[in-house]
Formats: sequence, structure tokens, C-alpha cells
Amino acid sequence: VLDAQTGTLVATIPLDTARFSVVNSVAVKNGKVAIAAAASNVQQNGSVLVYDTANLGGTPTEIVVGANPDMVTFAQNGTKLLVANEGEPNSAYTDDPVGSVSVIDVATSTVQDAGFSGFDAQKAALIANGVRIFGPGASVSQDLEPEYIAVSPDGTKAYVTLQENNALAIVDISGATPTVTEIVPLGYKDHSQPGQGLDPSDRDAIGIENPTNVFGMYQDSPPMPMTTTNSAASPSRPRSARTAAAITRNCMRSARGRSPSSTRTAISCSTAAT
Repeated sequence: VLDAQTGTLVATIPLDTARFSVVNSVAVKNGKVAIAAAASNVQQNGSVLVYDTANLGGTPTEIVVGANPDMVTFAQNGTKLLVANEGEPNSAYTDDPVGSVSVIDVATSTVQDAGFSGFDAQKAALIANGVRIFGPGASVSQDLEPEYIAVSPDGTKAYVTLQENNALAIVDISGATPTVTEIVPLGYKDHSQPGQGLDPSDRDAIGIENPTNVFGMYQDSPPMPMTTTNSAASPSRPRSARTAAAITRNCMRSARGRSPSSTRTAISCSTAAT
């Protein structure tokens, strides 16, 4: 913990590395520090650890949430904590937990989860509308991966980015039970249009192009350095960034009349174009 004015170290909060693999997010409000910690096995439920700022060395209140809590934030009035549980699968997709949003009552430390199981029967319609659902054998609730949360100023709604799915979830948090009310696709950017060009090369020289039949996914998320990792399987940059880069490169190959280097990214390019 650093002093925001001087940059000096004020305190160090230890993490039980036998139980937790990484701290994904920290939020501070009204004398409370909330830490979102993923379990040592990120497919298992993680926790939010809440400390008093006056006693950072004390024992925190631990609240168990969903798998891989990726972000924690306070509502504006500080009465609620909201947690984006990414529910990221393992690399083989043999363990794919559901994504969810946990809403915690700060005063009582009770937690309620808003999940996506109510949308499982709408998989075909969501895909047709532009939501990217692609996990092998995954249901909608397994494939949707909440990443980032913004709470409305009046504290009645949460807007949750589903980065891997190129979509946004709207959660009603005004009542007794938080509920996902809508999943909104973000659409695609047409890189053939003026002002929408891109440089798909990883080389130093900049070359902006406007290729035809190449579309980009927004995959909305907060800005992050390319060295940030979202999982142990991505040592240099987030999985979504690597996926988007691969799709872009292969779409560009297709646009130039060359064969894409993988079937998966070729399908993604074709799907975007239609």
C-alpha cells in the first residue's frame, strides 16, 4: 500500500499463496480495502478479502465469490461491492466454470450472484445477434466471461464487459436479487472504411491499411499494458489480445488472397464478414 501523495510504502498486505494464485483487482472506499484474489486453481471459486484501512495488518473479512474474480469495485455510495467472476476455462476446456457477477452487502458481507443460466436456451439467438460464443461444448453461462464493471451513478445498474464475447451485460442491482437483464453485442468495426484502418504487422514500420472484408471485434475492456496477464497460460499479454491479433493477421492474409494459418481464425474472419 502506497501513500498516493508521496509514493512511500505505508503497509504490505500478505497473500496466502497456498490458497490464492494472484490478486486481480483492488478497490478502496469509506475506510475499506477490497481485494479480489483468484484461487490457486483459477477454475475454482475465488475470494474477496476486505480490510479496514486503519488496520491493514489485521485479519480480513473473506467473502467467497465465483471462479477467477477479475475485478472488484464499490457502488458509489459504498454500500455494495460488485465482483466480475470471469469463470475462465482451463486450456483443454475440460473445466469451464460459469461466469457471474457477485454483489456483496458491505455491512453484512452477504453475497448474491447474478449468473447467465437464464440465457442458456438463447445461445443460437445470441450468436445470430453478434455475441461471440465459441468454447467447445460450452453453454452460454460457461462461455460468457465478465471482466470489468461500471456502476450507474444512481446505483441501480451495473454494466459488465464480456470481453471474450464482444458483448456487454446489463445487471439490475436495484432490487433484493441482482439479475442480468440483457446481453448487448458490441458489433464489428469495418476496417475498409475511412478512418478505420489498421496496421496488422508486429514489425516496427507503421503501415495503415484499409483492407476489404476485414472486421475487428471491439472486445471492450479497460486499457491495460500488454505485459498484463489474465491467466497462467498467457505469459506476455492477455488471451483476448493474442486471439484478436491472430484473427487480424489471418483475416489480412485472406484479404490478400493468401491462406490463413489456422482454421479457427479463418472461421472467425468469415463470421465477422457475414
